[in-house]
Amino acid sequence: MNQTKLVLGAAAAVAMCAGGAAHAARVGVFIGPGYYDGPVVPAPYYYPPPVIAVPVEPSPPAEYVERGEPGQADGVWYYCDAAKRYYPYVKDCSSGWREVPARPQ
Repeated sequence: MNQTKLVLGAAAAVAMCAGGAAHAARVGVFIGPGYYDGPVVPAPYYYPPPVIAVPVEPSPPAEYVERGEPGQADGVWYYCDAAKRYYPYVKDCSSGWREVPARPQ
């Protein structure tokens, strides 16, 4: 009797798989339109941070100002009695500088 039940059960399983009832049951996971008809909310889009370009102006060219020798603008030269020479040929004078009216050479 057990063997008969086993054969009948196997035959019923084969008949159900071969028949259209098994395909119409719709058991499982379905992917595609119509499965979920609720509102679809798209994922938020994050914009990249803004790029701020600041124009850089080139710096003005370096300005060099020549300094004249002391006393040239006002017509006075400085003479060192200890070295017996004029400034700028002598940088230090132990006896002190003496102002002399400038004369062209």
